Amino acid sequence: MRTILALGIVTGALLVNGVTKAADVESGLQVGDYPGAFYVADVTGPSAGEKL
Repeated sequence: MRTILALGIVTGALLVNGVTKAADVESGLQVGDYPGAFYVADVTGPSAGEKL
């Protein structure tokens, strides 16, 4: 019984630690940032196959 309780406490501590570290991750553009230039490939219409 003590082993199961100890395992549960350790697992809970690891989960809490993982959640707090996951909250620090910032992905994507931040406020005020602009995306870089990119090219679009036209796949339909009269310009099909060209990069715009």
